[in-house]
Amino acid sequence: MSYMLLYLSHFSNITSQDRAVFLPILKLHKNNMEVNIMFRWAIIFAVIALVASLFGFGGVAGMSKDFAVILLVVAVILAIVGFISRGKV
Repeated sequence: MSYMLLYLSHFSNITSQDRAVFLPILKLHKNNMEVNIMFRWAIIFAVIALVASLFGFGGVAGMSKDFAVILLVVAVILAIVGFISRGKV
């Protein structure tokens, strides 16, 4: 987000109206990135759980599955809240 603002600040002909257009887009992009990171970690823990269960490590598999489920639920909740509030969260 800050890279785009820095990029926009280099141009003197950028008006406050132009910035008003870009800021909501940048905030929405930031929120989507956060949700994508949560989904990525959920997938990583799910893969760890699958691999651990294949090798017979039941405790690690169960713990990784629990982390994956928690992260997936949190990511879905954040995605729904973000969609409802249109990126104002």
